[in-house]
Amino acid sequence: MYRSVFIESHNIKRVVPLGHYATVFRAEVYAIRICISYLCDKVGSSIAICSDSQAALKALAAAKTTSQLVLETMKALTELSIHNCVIITVGTWSQ
Repeated sequence: MYRSVFIESHNIKRVVPLGHYATVFRAEVYAIRICISYLCDKVGSSIAICSDSQAALKALAAAKTTSQLVLETMKALTELSIHNCVIITVGTWSQ
C-alpha cells in the first residue's frame, strides 16, 4: 500500500510505501504525520491540513487513543499549533 502527501507551500509530493499489512486508517494518519513533520519548522504561519479520512480526523480529535501512531501524531500536531494557526479539516486537494 502506498500513500501520497502533497505540501503546497513546500512544493513537495511524497509517496510513502507502508507495507502489505497497513490499514487505510493507519495510512491516512501516517500521511498527516508526514505532513506535520515537514511543517514543524514553521512559526507564525496559517496552516491547513486537509484529509479525506473522517476516521483519522476523529481519532486525532479524540480525548483518548490506544494507537501509538495516533498519539505521536496528536503530540506533533499540538507542537505545531503552539506557534502557528493550524486547521485540520475534511477535504481533498485539487489543483
